[in-house]
Amino acid sequence: MSTEFNKLKEIIAALETLPNDYEMTHRQLVELRREFHTTIAQILEPKLQTHLALLPVDTYDDKRRLASWTNGQLNSLGLALRDRDGLPSILIADTGATYAISRFRLLSKLEGKRHVTGTWRKLPSIELMAADLRLEAFSTWADRIADSASTRTGKPPPKRK
Repeated sequence: MSTEFNKLKEIIAALETLPNDYEMTHRQLVELRREFHTTIAQILEPKLQTHLALLPVDTYDDKRRLASWTNGQLNSLGLALRDRDGLPSILIADTGATYAISRFRLLSKLEGKRHVTGTWRKLPSIELMAADLRLEAFSTWADRIADSASTRTGKPPPKRK
């Protein structure tokens, strides 16, 4: 435990050296978060792949349980699966025309719409990546209101203090 505590103390000491400027600190912390999650993804990926290969995937229910468990594990670490387009995705199980034929697919969002890629009867080789941060519903509300006001009036939006 003392080794982990010393590592934590080193990280805290490094974070305390960040600049006093909020915006610069925020940018650096966002980049640090991205690097941290990328490193976690690289470490976890082969171990998760090996673990998943041991689990049953013969039925739709097997696939559904495996997908749900995998997504929960990755979500708890701020990770996602990378789809063939490089988008952060979740693993889903679905059926074809008949319930007897089940498959894995990757589900992501592309321009705000559901984007499903791939079809695999057996679990595909996975690649992990940092998950996108969830954008809170009203976090851009003030900007949208200002933009709509400027298009109605033809005047630029008022500057914020």
